Amino acid sequence: MKVDGKRTSRRRLAVTVGRHVLDVSQPGYLPRTDTVQVTAGQHFAWSPKLVPARPSKVPAAPAPAPTLKRGGADDAACRQNMASASWRDAYGSCTHAAQAGSAVAQRSVALLFQRGNGVNQSDDSAARWFVQAARNGDREAMFQLAVAYDRGRGLKKDQAAAFDWYSRAGNAGHAEAAFAVGEAYEKGRFGVAKDKAKALEWYRKAAAQGNKDAANKIRDLAR
Repeated sequence: MKVDGKRTSRRRLAVTVGRHVLDVSQPGYLPRTDTVQVTAGQHFAWSPKLVPARPSKVPAAPAPAPTLKRGGADDAACRQNMASASWRDAYGSCTHAAQAGSAVAQRSVALLFQRGNGVNQSDDSAARWFVQAARNGDREAMFQLAVAYDRGRGLKKDQAAAFDWYSRAGNAGHAEAAFAVGEAYEKGRFGVAKDKAKALEWYRKAAAQGNKDAANKIRDLAR
Protein backbone atom coordinates (compact mmCIF):
# COMPACT_ATOMS: atom_id res chain seq x y z
CA MET A 1 0.00 0.00 0.00
CA LYS A 2 1.08 3.58 -0.62
CA VAL A 3 0.11 6.69 1.31
CA ASP A 4 0.71 9.93 -0.60
CA GLY A 5 3.03 8.03 -2.93
CA LYS A 6 5.12 6.45 -0.15
CA ARG A 7 4.98 2.67 0.28
CA THR A 8 4.16 1.31 3.74
CA SER A 9 3.51 -2.14 5.19
CA ARG A 10 2.16 -0.90 8.51
CA ARG A 11 -1.42 -1.85 9.42
CA ARG A 12 -1.87 1.25 11.60
CA LEU A 13 -0.66 4.64 10.50
CA ALA A 14 -0.92 8.16 11.88
CA VAL A 15 -1.28 10.92 9.29
CA THR A 16 -1.59 14.67 9.44
CA VAL A 17 -4.88 16.51 9.14
CA GLY A 18 -5.81 17.16 5.51
CA ARG A 19 -6.27 15.32 2.21
CA HIS A 20 -4.33 12.10 1.56
CA VAL A 21 -4.09 9.74 -1.41
CA LEU A 22 -4.23 5.99 -0.68
CA ASP A 23 -3.08 3.44 -3.29
CA VAL A 24 -3.16 -0.35 -3.26
CA SER A 25 -2.43 -2.91 -5.96
CA GLN A 26 -2.39 -6.72 -6.05
CA PRO A 27 -1.64 -9.15 -8.87
CA GLY A 28 -4.80 -10.03 -10.76
CA TYR A 29 -6.72 -6.95 -9.65
CA LEU A 30 -7.05 -3.40 -10.91
CA PRO A 31 -5.14 -0.83 -8.85
CA ARG A 32 -7.27 1.17 -6.42
CA THR A 33 -6.72 4.83 -5.51
CA ASP A 34 -8.85 6.77 -3.04
CA THR A 35 -8.58 10.32 -1.75
CA VAL A 36 -9.58 10.82 1.90
CA GLN A 37 -9.99 13.96 3.99
CA VAL A 38 -8.72 13.47 7.55
CA THR A 39 -9.96 15.72 10.35
CA ALA A 40 -8.42 16.24 13.78
CA GLY A 41 -8.90 13.22 16.05
CA GLN A 42 -10.47 11.11 13.32
CA HIS A 43 -9.94 7.35 13.19
CA PHE A 44 -10.99 5.33 10.17
CA ALA A 45 -10.38 1.95 8.54
CA TRP A 46 -9.61 1.70 4.84
CA SER A 47 -10.64 -1.67 3.38
CA PRO A 48 -10.90 -1.12 -0.38
CA LYS A 49 -12.76 -3.63 -2.51
CA LEU A 50 -10.50 -4.59 -5.40
CA VAL A 51 -11.91 -5.33 -8.85
CA PRO A 52 -10.61 -8.38 -10.76
CA ALA A 53 -8.49 -7.41 -13.75
CA ARG A 54 -10.80 -9.25 -16.13
CA PRO A 55 -14.54 -8.68 -15.50
CA SER A 56 -16.93 -11.55 -16.18
CA LYS A 57 -18.13 -9.88 -19.38
CA VAL A 58 -14.73 -10.47 -20.95
CA PRO A 59 -14.13 -14.09 -22.03
CA ALA A 60 -11.48 -16.00 -20.13
CA ALA A 61 -8.13 -15.91 -21.84
CA PRO A 62 -4.91 -17.90 -21.53
CA ALA A 63 -2.34 -16.68 -19.06
CA PRO A 64 -0.73 -13.53 -20.45
CA ALA A 65 2.77 -13.52 -21.78
CA PRO A 66 5.44 -11.73 -19.75
CA THR A 67 4.66 -8.05 -19.39
CA LEU A 68 5.96 -6.00 -22.29
CA LYS A 69 7.68 -2.69 -21.87
CA ARG A 70 6.05 0.58 -22.84
CA GLY A 71 5.74 0.86 -26.60
CA GLY A 72 5.71 -2.94 -27.06
CA ALA A 73 3.31 -5.16 -28.98
CA ASP A 74 0.51 -4.82 -26.42
CA ASP A 75 0.71 -1.03 -26.63
CA ALA A 76 0.48 -1.12 -30.43
CA ALA A 77 -2.38 -3.64 -30.29
CA CYS A 78 -4.18 -1.45 -27.77
CA ARG A 79 -4.07 1.55 -30.10
CA GLN A 80 -5.18 -0.53 -33.09
CA ASN A 81 -8.07 -2.20 -31.23
CA MET A 82 -9.29 1.13 -29.84
CA ALA A 83 -9.17 2.71 -33.30
CA SER A 84 -11.13 -0.18 -34.84
CA ALA A 85 -13.66 -0.31 -31.95
CA SER A 86 -12.70 -3.91 -31.17
CA TRP A 87 -13.62 -3.35 -27.55
CA ARG A 88 -13.07 -6.80 -26.02
CA ASP A 89 -9.70 -7.16 -27.71
CA ALA A 90 -8.91 -3.60 -26.67
CA TYR A 91 -9.57 -4.41 -23.04
CA GLY A 92 -7.10 -7.30 -23.08
CA SER A 93 -4.29 -5.58 -24.97
CA CYS A 94 -4.75 -2.22 -23.25
CA THR A 95 -4.80 -3.78 -19.78
CA HIS A 96 -1.50 -5.57 -20.46
CA ALA A 97 0.09 -2.38 -21.79
CA ALA A 98 -1.38 -0.33 -18.93
CA GLN A 99 0.08 -2.67 -16.33
CA ALA A 100 3.44 -2.24 -18.06
CA GLY A 101 3.20 1.52 -17.51
CA SER A 102 1.82 2.93 -20.77
CA ALA A 103 -0.08 6.13 -19.95
CA VAL A 104 -2.01 5.98 -23.24
CA ALA A 105 -3.11 2.41 -22.49
CA GLN A 106 -4.09 3.37 -18.93
CA ARG A 107 -6.24 6.16 -20.31
CA SER A 108 -7.73 3.76 -22.87
CA VAL A 109 -8.72 1.26 -20.16
CA ALA A 110 -10.30 4.14 -18.24
CA LEU A 111 -12.33 5.14 -21.29
CA LEU A 112 -13.50 1.56 -21.79
CA PHE A 113 -14.85 1.48 -18.23
CA GLN A 114 -16.26 5.00 -18.52
CA ARG A 115 -18.27 4.09 -21.66
CA GLY A 116 -18.97 0.41 -20.88
CA ASN A 117 -17.22 -0.74 -24.06
CA GLY A 118 -16.17 -4.40 -23.76
CA VAL A 119 -16.52 -4.29 -19.95
CA ASN A 120 -19.22 -3.50 -17.43
CA GLN A 121 -19.54 0.28 -17.13
CA SER A 122 -17.89 1.54 -13.94
CA ASP A 123 -17.13 5.15 -13.05
CA ASP A 124 -15.08 3.94 -10.08
CA SER A 125 -12.80 1.80 -12.24
CA ALA A 126 -12.57 4.53 -14.86
CA ALA A 127 -11.48 7.05 -12.25
CA ARG A 128 -8.81 4.73 -10.86
CA TRP A 129 -7.26 4.26 -14.31
CA PHE A 130 -7.51 7.98 -15.09
CA VAL A 131 -5.51 8.59 -11.91
CA GLN A 132 -2.76 6.24 -13.12
CA ALA A 133 -2.63 7.78 -16.60
CA ALA A 134 -2.75 11.36 -15.32
CA ARG A 135 0.14 10.74 -12.95
CA ASN A 136 2.08 9.38 -15.91
CA GLY A 137 1.57 12.62 -17.83
CA ASP A 138 -1.36 11.89 -20.16
CA ARG A 139 -3.11 15.25 -20.63
CA GLU A 140 -6.48 13.82 -21.69
CA ALA A 141 -6.45 11.68 -18.53
CA MET A 142 -5.62 14.79 -16.51
CA PHE A 143 -8.68 16.50 -17.98
CA GLN A 144 -10.93 13.48 -17.41
CA LEU A 145 -9.69 13.22 -13.83
CA ALA A 146 -10.51 16.90 -13.30
CA VAL A 147 -14.03 16.27 -14.63
CA ALA A 148 -14.38 13.25 -12.30
CA TYR A 149 -13.51 15.39 -9.27
CA ASP A 150 -15.66 18.26 -10.57
CA ARG A 151 -18.79 16.16 -11.10
CA GLY A 152 -18.25 13.36 -8.59
CA ARG A 153 -17.90 10.59 -11.18
CA GLY A 154 -16.24 7.65 -9.47
CA LEU A 155 -14.60 10.00 -6.98
CA LYS A 156 -15.90 12.19 -4.19
CA LYS A 157 -16.46 15.74 -5.39
CA ASP A 158 -13.37 17.83 -4.67
CA GLN A 159 -13.29 21.32 -6.14
CA ALA A 160 -9.67 21.95 -5.18
CA ALA A 161 -8.53 18.71 -6.83
CA ALA A 162 -10.65 19.48 -9.91
CA PHE A 163 -9.04 22.90 -10.31
CA ASP A 164 -5.57 21.42 -9.79
CA TRP A 165 -6.04 18.82 -12.53
CA TYR A 166 -7.72 21.27 -14.93
CA SER A 167 -4.67 23.49 -14.46
CA ARG A 168 -2.23 20.64 -15.03
CA ALA A 169 -4.06 19.53 -18.17
CA GLY A 170 -4.22 23.11 -19.46
CA ASN A 171 -0.51 23.58 -18.89
CA ALA A 172 0.08 20.30 -20.74
CA GLY A 173 -1.72 21.65 -23.81
CA HIS A 174 -5.36 20.59 -23.30
CA ALA A 175 -7.50 23.40 -24.74
CA GLU A 176 -10.76 22.54 -22.98
CA ALA A 177 -8.98 22.31 -19.64
CA ALA A 178 -7.34 25.70 -20.16
CA PHE A 179 -10.78 27.14 -20.96
CA ALA A 180 -12.15 25.66 -17.71
CA VAL A 181 -9.38 27.37 -15.73
CA GLY A 182 -10.14 30.64 -17.50
CA GLU A 183 -13.81 30.33 -16.50
CA ALA A 184 -12.78 29.56 -12.93
CA TYR A 185 -10.89 32.83 -12.69
CA GLU A 186 -13.63 34.75 -14.53
CA LYS A 187 -16.50 33.45 -12.38
CA GLY A 188 -14.73 32.52 -9.14
CA ARG A 189 -15.30 28.77 -9.44
CA PHE A 190 -13.49 26.02 -7.53
CA GLY A 191 -12.86 28.33 -4.60
CA VAL A 192 -10.52 30.68 -6.50
CA ALA A 193 -10.93 34.44 -6.36
CA LYS A 194 -12.13 36.24 -9.47
CA ASP A 195 -9.17 37.56 -11.44
CA LYS A 196 -9.77 39.12 -14.85
CA ALA A 197 -6.06 39.18 -15.75
CA LYS A 198 -5.62 35.48 -15.00
CA ALA A 199 -8.86 34.65 -16.79
CA LEU A 200 -7.59 36.40 -19.91
CA GLU A 201 -4.24 34.63 -19.61
CA TRP A 202 -5.90 31.22 -19.55
CA TYR A 203 -8.41 32.08 -22.27
CA ARG A 204 -5.52 33.17 -24.50
CA LYS A 205 -3.80 29.88 -23.77
CA ALA A 206 -6.98 27.97 -24.65
CA ALA A 207 -7.40 29.97 -27.86
CA ALA A 208 -3.80 29.26 -28.86
CA GLN A 209 -4.52 25.56 -28.30
CA GLY A 210 -7.53 25.70 -30.65
CA ASN A 211 -10.52 26.43 -28.41
CA LYS A 212 -12.90 28.63 -30.45
CA ASP A 213 -15.04 29.74 -27.50
CA ALA A 214 -11.99 31.24 -25.83
CA ALA A 215 -11.69 33.90 -28.54
CA ASN A 216 -15.20 35.16 -27.71
CA LYS A 217 -14.32 35.28 -24.03
CA ILE A 218 -11.21 37.31 -24.77
CA ARG A 219 -13.24 39.84 -26.74
CA ASP A 220 -15.84 40.11 -23.97
CA LEU A 221 -13.30 40.60 -21.18
CA ALA A 222 -11.19 43.04 -23.19
CA ARG A 223 -14.07 45.53 -23.49
